[in-house]
Amino acid sequence: MEQARPPSGGGCQGPPSCFPMLLGGQQLSLVTVHQYLGVWLDRGFTFACHVRYLRESASTRLAALRYLSRRSLGASYSVLRTFYIHAIRSLVDYGAICLTGLAPPVSRSLEVIQNNALHIMLGAPPWTRIVNFRMESGLPSLAHRVALRAAVITLQLIRCRPHLPVSALLRRLLCRPPEPATQRLTVDNTLNIIALESVLTTLSDARSSLMFIVDGTNTTISFLNAFLGRRPHIGVTAFEVSNGQDANTTQAQLSRLVSQARQLRQVSWSEMVVVVSDDPAFLTAFAEWSLKGRLLVWSTRLIAVTRIPVTRHRIMHKTFSSMNAIIMTINDSSKYYRFLQRPTLAVATEAFHASEVQGTDRSGRRKDHTAEYLAQGMNFSYRYVQTPDGTVGSKQQDGSWSGMIGLVARREADFSIGPFSLTDSRSKVIDFTYPVLVQSDMILGVRGSPEVNPWGFFLPLQPMVWLAIVISLLALPTLMYLLSYCQHTENQDGKSWPEDTFTMVRVLLQQEVSREHNSWISGRRWWRGVGLAGWMFAAVVVVRSYAGNLMSVLAVRHIQQPYQSLRHVLDDPHVTMVWQTNTSNVQYYRSVESGIYREVREAEEAGRVRHHTMIEFFNVINTMVRSGNHVLVELELMLFMMIGQHFSITGRCDFYTSKEWFLPVILSMIGQKDSPLVPALSKREVDD
Repeated sequence: MEQARPPSGGGCQGPPSCFPMLLGGQQLSLVTVHQYLGVWLDRGFTFACHVRYLRESASTRLAALRYLSRRSLGASYSVLRTFYIHAIRSLVDYGAICLTGLAPPVSRSLEVIQNNALHIMLGAPPWTRIVNFRMESGLPSLAHRVALRAAVITLQLIRCRPHLPVSALLRRLLCRPPEPATQRLTVDNTLNIIALESVLTTLSDARSSLMFIVDGTNTTISFLNAFLGRRPHIGVTAFEVSNGQDANTTQAQLSRLVSQARQLRQVSWSEMVVVVSDDPAFLTAFAEWSLKGRLLVWSTRLIAVTRIPVTRHRIMHKTFSSMNAIIMTINDSSKYYRFLQRPTLAVATEAFHASEVQGTDRSGRRKDHTAEYLAQGMNFSYRYVQTPDGTVGSKQQDGSWSGMIGLVARREADFSIGPFSLTDSRSKVIDFTYPVLVQSDMILGVRGSPEVNPWGFFLPLQPMVWLAIVISLLALPTLMYLLSYCQHTENQDGKSWPEDTFTMVRVLLQQEVSREHNSWISGRRWWRGVGLAGWMFAAVVVVRSYAGNLMSVLAVRHIQQPYQSLRHVLDDPHVTMVWQTNTSNVQYYRSVESGIYREVREAEEAGRVRHHTMIEFFNVINTMVRSGNHVLVELELMLFMMIGQHFSITGRCDFYTSKEWFLPVILSMIGQKDSPLVPALSKREVDD
């Protein structure tokens, strides 16, 4: 097999080996980079060599994209964009998890791939700004794309393989504690252990010895401890295998385990082996090693305790079907996340939420459908605890927290629905559930009154068309004058050019041309007739198009919506922004040192930013925003809800939202630090 060659460029070739190493009589070469599963790994894990490999691989595909963009082939922008996403950007998506920590120079060199593709797709000049490319194409930067792909892969790993050590590490980094079974809301281990005891009582006798084998995860170890706690008088042999490492280490540990367990079986009258794991690969590997090492003979009974769904047992069926074994599936459904006794939990809220959800609807149910859903599914009742300041919460000068976050952090409330944006400072005092949704801030402004645009007669034609008409009116008479001058067919008194220009204007305005101009097509001046005929044809097309569009343009009234981005608001010194009090976004723009959000902080220092609580927003939009000199900056979900409620009350749509989204946040529910309620809420929201 031909060895993969590293991409061209400095830093990818290895130094010569000073001490040659031989393997099978062949000398091994020392390299500083190596390709594994299509990704080039270097000594410092900078992935600079892999980025060069991506650029070289993308260069040929960019050439194909450039060929498709030629006018002769007629490929549309949508076709070019699809080709880029599936043929070029997919190269970066494949190894995105490895590209999250690139150094700034390497990251900028990676962005060149997409920048070149955008130049080709949009056909823009090379001096066009990259931000305009991204706005026009709707494509994020490759750095944001890599971060998004890495986040998706991380969440899939945490959700699908929660018992791996890397999943536990990621949960700690994401400020979500692991889910030990001892912190479950109900004693689900008790029910599972009772079921296991029933099986053991049926299959074993007094002379049987019991052997437990666990894979080393928190769940399996807690299961074993709970079992020993219920039956402390019996003798149990327990083996633990550190699962989650590389496959070779796990295989070596299983080999030693089977050898020691076989010695124990040989001195026992009969043996009952209970293996506890939620990893199908571990269960299958253990069964295979048990057969190889003759641990499991026909008289040895094997019970595999797992939470793997029945639909995935097909992977283990072939191996376990040749043994005296049964698989005991623990039903880890949401019913085991219910309280055995119905407690009353305190839910932190603020005045706006409390005023909206208190009371019942027409069917007699409480209006807080989210809290009702959680209470019904987890078997608890609840009461509201309102924050005194009516805010979400922020960190104070003395280190304490205000608002709803403060209530939960001080354990005055058990949890809060919110939702709340996930930040590092908040995660130190509270725990977040799995993300509920991702939202961004938008700008809410008042619509202008419908009016006719006084410059509407220019709108039927594009500015380039108007420019072409003006240039033609100047260029065509000049050309005729120069030709007449060269052929000496006109009197050179300077009157030919004004007369030609006046004639062109008369044709454009659909006025009659005098008869004396019929002499243009006679004799040696036939080219004047050709020019006049061409101009008449062009004038007919332009005039008909203008007349057809003018009526429709003047019939539509123009509504002013001036603030479509944060830049528009900052550039207008007469408008004031309204932000919600003590939110994470407010803390963010107060802490930045550069960029547009520093300008927001400077605007706040200049008195152009006001802060109000959420319950005051409806009064704000009906007074301040409606006056036209204020805009409201808030999450899109809240803005759409307020616009909808205003329309339901008044029957009018007086407000608009900006086209620009900014300051995206991940929103979740919150609970007390290290509370078992948080993983239960996460499971309820993810599974259902």
